Amino acid sequence: ARRRVDPLEAATLIEAVIEQARASNDGASELRSMFGLASLWHEQCQLEKSQEVYAQTYSRAVEMGRRWDAFGMHSRAMTATLQYLRGDWDGAMRTLDTSNEEPTMMADAVLRSTASAVRAGRGDQAALEELDDLRPYWHREGRIALYSVIGALEVYEQRADAAAALGAIDMLVESLGALWLDPWFLARIQLSTLGLSVLCAAAARAP
Repeated sequence: ARRRVDPLEAATLIEAVIEQARASNDGASELRSMFGLASLWHEQCQLEKSQEVYAQTYSRAVEMGRRWDAFGMHSRAMTATLQYLRGDWDGAMRTLDTSNEEPTMMADAVLRSTASAVRAGRGDQAALEELDDLRPYWHREGRIALYSVIGALEVYEQRADAAAALGAIDMLVESLGALWLDPWFLARIQLSTLGLSVLCAAAARAP
């Protein structure tokens, strides 16, 4: 839903909620509100500020022993996403690296799907394997579905494989439409642009 409150006013209100939650030792509310504040800055295209707050949220989740809870794993994934968007691809992969950790299966899937976009952007064709490997999680967590397909579309663009790309988009729209109870979810705009990129690549190679 579109926000009706001025973003700066909304940020001030959320910050007050964070302080109240912290003062009352309500960890769940604190993390939820911190994540909401980071999301607000993301919506406003304040990417540096958003990344900073997502990172703070994850650090706070670790302090609370909640690193694999929903707001812990998603704030970590979003920190990496903002690093990726801002050009720090090495930093994004470091953030997503769990080689010395024991994440839950769900957290592992969230972080792997996020990493697939970075890997694919670097030309790692093996990132496409995540599309099938993570498919069992699609009905439980939309981010896993969305980011594994985003990574796959990058590979399909490199291959100029329009048929595979359109098939993946159709599959994702059906899955997320059912999961989110909205066939016209906002991410379809991004999917359309990525699909067009693949079609352009295919047209450029057509005889």
